[in-house]
Amino acid sequence: MVGRHPSHERVCVLNGLGSKGVLRSPTMARLLVEHLLDGSQLDAEVDVRSHP
Repeated sequence: MVGRHPSHERVCVLNGLGSKGVLRSPTMARLLVEHLLDGSQLDAEVDVRSHP
């Protein structure tokens, strides 16, 4: 789960990377930084706002 919290715009999430978090965390962190700084869209599969 990556992205801004659905109801608290100033809270960001980078969590739920599972047992392979060591491998996934650099990519997920890059996606979050690009989303925050450049406004790039997050893939629905990882976007925290696309999951209830």
